[in-house]
Amino acid sequence: MAFVKWLFVLLFAGSQAFPNGAPLQACRDLIPRHPFPAQRTVSPFALTVTPITNQGKNTGLKISVNDTASSPGSIAGFLIQVRDENSGRFIGKLSNVANVSKYACNARAAVTHMDNRKKVVSSLQFTWDPAGEVDGVVQVRVYATIVKAANQYWTPVASQLSS
Repeated sequence: MAFVKWLFVLLFAGSQAFPNGAPLQACRDLIPRHPFPAQRTVSPFALTVTPITNQGKNTGLKISVNDTASSPGSIAGFLIQVRDENSGRFIGKLSNVANVSKYACNARAAVTHMDNRKKVVSSLQFTWDPAGEVDGVVQVRVYATIVKAANQYWTPVASQLSS
């Protein structure tokens, strides 16, 4: 029996990510529910958030995932969320959801991978729009879990605070 359990762990570790995106439970805490802990090293991935302006007003954000390693590569999975810094709730809508991602967490402000095939990190670019949910100034932060393999993921990866 112990052999069967060990074989299962080895097979699961070799898989790259959940085949249909992050599980719903990960929406609360960004933990992907792999049978391995998150990496304790500094993430080789970063979130870049750039304001989109129209007539001098911030009207949204451009969000990019960047590989800070010297040799950029691919990832297996991800979960990206935009949250109101004060309330912690999902806010706004992500668009430019490429063919590698879909909405997640029963919210338009969160996206995850659609399958467990490798994804080029530089292709992960999204646009955030407050989508009529914001009155006045709101501070938002982008959070992510980035998965290279079931046994190699970083969470939470957080952006700088944006207004």
